[in-house]
Amino acid sequence: MQKMQVVFVHGVANRKEGDGTAFERDVANRSQLLSKITFDGKAKVRNPYWGDHGGRLRYNGACVPTAEGAETLGEEKTLEVLGDPAAKSGLKGNQLLTIARKPATDGSELSGKEQLIDLIVSGMDQSENDSEESYGEAVKILSEYAKEGDWTWLDSVNTDAELIDELLPQVNAFQQQRETETIKESLGAFDFLSKISDGFKKAVGSVIDRVSDKFMLKTKSAMTVGAAKFIGDAFVYLNSRGPANAPNEITKIALTDITAAWNEAQKNGEKLVLVGHSFGGTVIWDILTHHRDLLPAGFFADAVVTGGTQVGLFMELDVYGQKLSVVPPAKTAKPNNFGVWLNSYDFADPLGFRLEPMLEGAHDFQFNTGGSLINAHNLYFGLPSYYTRLKVRLQEFKVI
Repeated sequence: MQKMQVVFVHGVANRKEGDGTAFERDVANRSQLLSKITFDGKAKVRNPYWGDHGGRLRYNGACVPTAEGAETLGEEKTLEVLGDPAAKSGLKGNQLLTIARKPATDGSELSGKEQLIDLIVSGMDQSENDSEESYGEAVKILSEYAKEGDWTWLDSVNTDAELIDELLPQVNAFQQQRETETIKESLGAFDFLSKISDGFKKAVGSVIDRVSDKFMLKTKSAMTVGAAKFIGDAFVYLNSRGPANAPNEITKIALTDITAAWNEAQKNGEKLVLVGHSFGGTVIWDILTHHRDLLPAGFFADAVVTGGTQVGLFMELDVYGQKLSVVPPAKTAKPNNFGVWLNSYDFADPLGFRLEPMLEGAHDFQFNTGGSLINAHNLYFGLPSYYTRLKVRLQEFKVI
């Protein structure tokens, strides 16, 4: 595969809390998955950070409803627990076993095995001693096992506990078969089996079909905080966007890395891919259109990739710097400074929108993150299966 330059523009509500260590580790992990799984380790990934220029809640989120000190408007009604009261949960249940055995009905749907690995990865914790390279290699091995490993043993297990007992040695054997000196060195002190085991146990709790008052309150608070941060960052960006030759600070930061990636790609004969999560897609669209004269002469991105983005919504609202001239249902012409736009969304993600009906050269793909209304929006770029599917689509459109 040809070497690639990749720029990932993040979305709203990304902040470097504390000393920023956790944030930087998450960014490094994402870059590892993008480079190793989608681009076979041949991509240089840049991650412009613009979070410090987004919206700020002046009262530290005091507007978000909580149970403390809340006075009811009328008679209180306790929420009933949803789901089957007889359903089993925990390691004595079989929620994950049911998922693992689910077949893919077609080539675009994730198999149950891929969904299982996604759940395990989402529950894997990293310590500060774990290297970025080791995390990427571990997830790549798990992702490869989901698609290529021996799963004949799956028919003989009956519970989630038995599933993990059998899965760990199977994955370990698969890893040893694939091991090279590079992989051994990169995994280093990364406790491979322990991390998988912990991720598995955490995944069990994420698929229990029950809802309590306490859970609903937590859900309400999480969704409201997320909505507040989204609205805040979006309003700050749109309010400060500026004319075509005077971009705001958010745009300047992304533009700097996009320009650097293009210059290096030109120097080395490489391709360029722009990736945007959520509002990051909006930043990219404005750079390619409203601020296009600030890009280097001859600029061209071979592909734009977006997940959980609002580009289509904002095109329908016509709130971009460069106003749209077409009359629906006609599509906006594709700008000549990029090749193809691959846009993915999850039906469970309230902030993910289609783009293909509005833009020529755009292609929509539905992707099941396995998440809920609460967390689906933030799952795309944390799941190994997303990068695997993205690789297939980029190959299909001759980008890689």
